[in-house]
Amino acid sequence: MRLFALSLVVSIAFLALSVRAIRRHRLSEHTAMLWLGVSLVMVFLSATLPFHLLDRAARFVGIAYPPDLILLIAVLFLFAFTFQLSMGQARLNEKNTKLAQEIGILTATPPQPPQASSSAGDEEPDTAEPEWLAEPERTTEPQRGRAPSEVVVVAASVTPAAEAMASEGSQRPGLWSHVRLPALGPMLFRRGRHAGSDSVLGEPSVIASPATIASPAPGRRPRWMASFALLFLLIEAWSLSTPLMASPDEPVHTIKAAAVVRGEFFGTPARPTRLGPSSQIIVRVPDVFAELPAIPSCFGTHPTVPASCAPTPGPSTREVKVATAAGRYEPLYYTIVGLPSLVFPSSTGIWLMRLVSGLLSALFLASALESAAACKRRRLLVWGVAVAATPMVMFMAGTINPNGLEASSAICLWASGFALLSDHAVVSDRRLLARVGISASVLVQVRGLSPLWLLLIALALVVLAGKNKIIELSRDRVARLWVAVLAASCAFTAWWLIRYNPLALSPGLVLPKHVPVSSLISTSVGFSDGYIREMIGVLGWLDVSTPSVTYYGWIAMVFMLLGFGLLFGRRLFVGVLVCLVVLTMALPIVFDVTNARNLGFVWQGRYMLPLAAGIPIVAAGAVAKGYLSDRTHRRAAVIFPAILVISELALFFDALRRYTVGLAGPFSPFGGAWHPPFGTVAISLAFVVVLVAYGAWLRHIVGGYPLADWRTPPDGSAGSIESAIVDQNAMNVD
Repeated sequence: MRLFALSLVVSIAFLALSVRAIRRHRLSEHTAMLWLGVSLVMVFLSATLPFHLLDRAARFVGIAYPPDLILLIAVLFLFAFTFQLSMGQARLNEKNTKLAQEIGILTATPPQPPQASSSAGDEEPDTAEPEWLAEPERTTEPQRGRAPSEVVVVAASVTPAAEAMASEGSQRPGLWSHVRLPALGPMLFRRGRHAGSDSVLGEPSVIASPATIASPAPGRRPRWMASFALLFLLIEAWSLSTPLMASPDEPVHTIKAAAVVRGEFFGTPARPTRLGPSSQIIVRVPDVFAELPAIPSCFGTHPTVPASCAPTPGPSTREVKVATAAGRYEPLYYTIVGLPSLVFPSSTGIWLMRLVSGLLSALFLASALESAAACKRRRLLVWGVAVAATPMVMFMAGTINPNGLEASSAICLWASGFALLSDHAVVSDRRLLARVGISASVLVQVRGLSPLWLLLIALALVVLAGKNKIIELSRDRVARLWVAVLAASCAFTAWWLIRYNPLALSPGLVLPKHVPVSSLISTSVGFSDGYIREMIGVLGWLDVSTPSVTYYGWIAMVFMLLGFGLLFGRRLFVGVLVCLVVLTMALPIVFDVTNARNLGFVWQGRYMLPLAAGIPIVAAGAVAKGYLSDRTHRRAAVIFPAILVISELALFFDALRRYTVGLAGPFSPFGGAWHPPFGTVAISLAFVVVLVAYGAWLRHIVGGYPLADWRTPPDGSAGSIESAIVDQNAMNVD
C-alpha cells in the first residue's frame, strides 16, 4: 500500500508539473504532447496497481517479472524520443539553411535610395534626410462600411523583405508609394489581427478585423447550402434506415403533432392513477395515429427480433380519442412537424413528418457549421461543432422527437454565440445575431428542460464575452430587436410552464422510502457511463448499444479537443470548460437522486445533449489561431474526419443489422425480412457516400484558410521573416 501511495503521488505530481510547463509555454508543442502522454500513462499504471493490471499485462506478453515490463516500456519511450529529436534536428538544419539563403539574398541586393532633386533653396544632399527613410503616414482608424468579405488593411509595416518584394523597375520617389498590395498579397490578404492588438519590435503589423477578413472559398451562401445539403441527406439516411416508431417515445410525439395541427394544443388531462396524477393527455386524432403505440411492441426493447413483425399503419380519417404522454409539451415543434399529417393521414404522412423534422435540425446544424467556419481565429471550431453533432443527434433529428431539434438548436446557439461574443469583431455580424436570436428563441420552446439549458448556455457565453462586448452589443439596434424577440419567446414558455406543467411525469418504479441517499448517489453514479454512451449513440428503444469503435472514437475526439482547450486556453476558458464538464456529469445525478423515490431512475443521456454540446465547441474555440502549428492542424484535418466517418459508419451498420436480421441473426444486414424504403443496399450505399462526402467537406472548410500555403510566396521570393512576425503577433491576440 505504501508503494501504491508513493507511485500515485509521484505520478500526479509529474502530471501537474507537465501541465504547468505546457501552460507556461516552457515546452514546445510536440514535446508537450509527448510528456503529457507519459504522465497520463504513469498515473494510469499507478492507479491500477491494486488491481494487478500490470501483472496480467506482463503475463500476456510473456514476461515473468512484471517490473521488467515497465523497464521495456521506458526503453521504447527513450528510443521513440531519441528518434523524434533526430527528426527535429534535421528539420531545424533544413530551416536554418533556407533562412541563411534568404538573408543572403536580402543583404546582397540592398534597395537603392532615389536621387534627391538639386533645386535652389533645397538642403545639401549630405545633410538632408533621404526621402525613402521618411516615416510613412499611417491610418489608425478602422475602415467601416465594407462588406464582411472584404479585407480592410488598417496599418502595415514595411520590412526589408517586403521592400525586396517591391517592383525593381519602379522609379517613384518614395518607397511607401511604390509598395502596393499586389506585391504584398501573399502576406496581407491571408493573415491579420484585430484592432488594438500589440505589435512586435515597436512596429504596427497588418491589422484586420476578424469580421472583415475574406471568407475562404466557396463564399458564405454556397458554403452554407453545401453544408445544409450534406447534413440533411445524412439525417434522412438515418431516418430511412430506422423503422417507423423505432425511436424513443416516437408514437406519443407523433400523436401530439397530429393533434396540434388539428387545433388540440393541449387536450384533456387523463384520470389520476393509484400512484398519483397522470401525465397522460387525451386528444382526438385519426385512427391511423391511435394505432402507432402498438407498432414497436413486437420488436422494441427486443434486440434479437427484426422489425419485420411490425404492422404497417393504413390510411384512416375516422377520429378517435387516444392518450399521449407528450400532451403537455410546448406546441412549437409539433405545429411545424405535424403539417404533412393533414394531407397524408397514413404511413406516408409519418415519413414526411420525419422529413420535416430532419429539415429543421439540418437548418440549425448547417448554420452552426457556417458560424464556426466564419470564426477565422478559431480553426478548430469546425471540428468542435462536428463532434458536438453526435450520431445520437443525427438519429433523433431524423425521427419525430423534439429532442433532435433541441440538440441542434443548442449546437447552433453555442457555435454562433461563441463566434459573436468571443471573436472580438469590430462590427457585429447581422447573420450571427440572427442565428443566435432564432436558435435561442426556438430552444426555449422545445421541451420542459429547455429553459434551463438556455440559461446555462447564455451564462457561459456571457462570461466568455466579457463586459466590453456585452456593452457593445447592447448599443446595437438589431441586437436589441433580437433580445425583444427572445424575451417574448421566454414569456410564452414561462406562461406555458405555469399553465400546463410540461415537466410532470407519471410515477415509475418507486423506490422504498428508507433507501439512504448514499445508496441513491452510488446507483446514479454507476449510470454515468451509460449516460455518456446514450449521448454518443444508443439508438432505438435503448436496444441498439454503442459499438466500441464508435464509443472510444468519439471519446478520443472529445478528449483531444478538451486537452487542447485546457492546455492552450486562457484561464477564463479553462474555468468555463471545467464548469461544463462538472455540470454535465453532476446534473443527471442530482436529478435522479432528488426524484428517485417518486419517479425512479428515469434520466437518459440524450436529455443532456444541449449542455454537453458546449464542451467540444468551447474547448475548440479556446485555442486561438496561432497557438497550434500548421502540422498539428493538418493532422487534425486527417484524424477527425477519419474517426468521425469510421465511428458513425460502425453504429449505422450495427443499427441496420439490428432491424433487418436482429442482433442474433447473420452478420450481413442485407438478407433480412425487413428492408427500409428504397432497399437496404441503396440506403447503405447512399449513407456511405454522404458520410464520406460530409467528412471531406468538413476538411475542406477547415482547409480553406491554412497558414502554410502563404508562408512562401508563389514566385519563390523570401517571406519567412514577415511570416514569423505575423505568427508572433497571432500569439498575442488573446
